[in-house]
Amino acid sequence: VAAMTAAAGEIATGEITTAVRSVTIDGVEVAEGNLIALCDGRLCASGPDLDGILATLLAGLDLEERELITLYYGAAVTAAEAETVAAQITAQYPDIEVEVLAGGQAYYDFILGAE
Repeated sequence: VAAMTAAAGEIATGEITTAVRSVTIDGVEVAEGNLIALCDGRLCASGPDLDGILATLLAGLDLEERELITLYYGAAVTAAEAETVAAQITAQYPDIEVEVLAGGQAYYDFILGAE
C-alpha cells in the first residue's frame, strides 16, 4: 500500500472543464462559459480556445520527466475530438506516449494523468 501511495503522489493531473461563474482566482480571470484548466488542482488557465488552454495546462504539468499521459474524455466529448486532443499532445511532446480512454465523466471534458 505504501508503494502505491508513493506512486500515486508522483502522477501529475490536469482537468479541463467549463466555468459556471465569472471569478478571478490566483490571478487567473475566468468568464462564465469559458474553458478552464486545473494543473494539479490549481486553476492555471481560462479562455474560449481549447488549443490555448491545453497548451497552458501541459506546460503547467512539468512533463519533462514523464513517459505516459492518459487522457480520459468526458460524456460531452466524442472519440474523434479526444483523438484530436491526443494528436495535439503528441505533436507538442513527441517522446511521451498518449493513451485515450472514454471516462464518461459528466463535468470534466478531459482529465489527464501524467506519469
